[in-house]
Amino acid sequence: MSDAAETAARVVFSYDPGAIDDVSRYWVEDELSKERFEGYLRRAHDAVAEGEELEEFVSKGCGVPVDVRLRVERLEGGAAVGSETTVEIRRRE
Repeated sequence: MSDAAETAARVVFSYDPGAIDDVSRYWVEDELSKERFEGYLRRAHDAVAEGEELEEFVSKGCGVPVDVRLRVERLEGGAAVGSETTVEIRRRE
């Protein structure tokens, strides 16, 4: 089995808080920290690569979407993302 087919134990994503307007930042960061968003990332992406950027969106309430760009900072294990993969999302410095 190649590394690409192996399931990652952990994936670390980052986002740039400066790319989110001040009014939306609180809601975006709150949504990014929720288990349901981490679960969405596990289901939505079969595999990722370090350095890859993903265009996602979260709600800031009342169904208003806010775009957010996530970058894959680190993979531990293979590149496949599965139900057992730990997802971490952090602010980019």
